[in-house]
Amino acid sequence: MRQTLCDELEDMDNLGIIRKNNSPYASPVVVVKKKDSSNSVCIDHGQLNILIAFDPHPMILPADVFQGMGNDGYCSKIELSKSYWQIPVLQKDIPETAFMTMDRHY
Repeated sequence: MRQTLCDELEDMDNLGIIRKNNSPYASPVVVVKKKDSSNSVCIDHGQLNILIAFDPHPMILPADVFQGMGNDGYCSKIELSKSYWQIPVLQKDIPETAFMTMDRHY
């Protein structure tokens, strides 16, 4: 699992997704086993949720989206690998998203 973590972090660093950091925040990193027996690197931002203001607006449910499509003639599907990497974090929020590994702080 350590190798999975090192490989994933190296890829993310090379792509500019993460960078070394000295933020006062440091969420823990966990490696979890997926259903297909491969490993997935996750960051536990559970403690960060305490700092986030509650959003009273619920997210739209996929079932509601599909029902709203009705009898439209077209529906497409796209699979984006690591799609969450494509959403930039606001500059002011970067310190709060920091995480710590065994030997580095990102």
